[in-house]
Amino acid sequence: MQRDEILNAVITIIADCVAVAVPQVSEQARLINELGMDSLDFLDVIFAVEKRFSIKLRDTEFEKLLRLDILQEKSDAQEPLTDAELAPYLHYLPALVRESPRPEVTAISLYSYLTAESLVLAVEEVLH
Repeated sequence: MQRDEILNAVITIIADCVAVAVPQVSEQARLINELGMDSLDFLDVIFAVEKRFSIKLRDTEFEKLLRLDILQEKSDAQEPLTDAELAPYLHYLPALVRESPRPEVTAISLYSYLTAESLVLAVEEVLH
């Protein structure tokens, strides 16, 4: 499956789940900050993506990011993450990688960097 096909399907799923027009959802649109997605919307998107592509995102680094496994080593969710702690998840957070200089990030603030592109990367990883 080509990246454009995956992206178009993911964008359509996101638009449907947050009840916005497809053109309002871009590859770089931040799901929470820009599209107003909440945790229930996000679960709907994940389930719809898994169903659409006949995949499971369980046991992937992407799922660990969503579960905030990073918090197991942190005593405070607002404590800044180190580069080593961020490293396994940066692949899924191109919006964060593109920011220069990179802002201080906490485990909780990672969610604000999730985009349609993040989901596309997770799907591509499982499909390939």
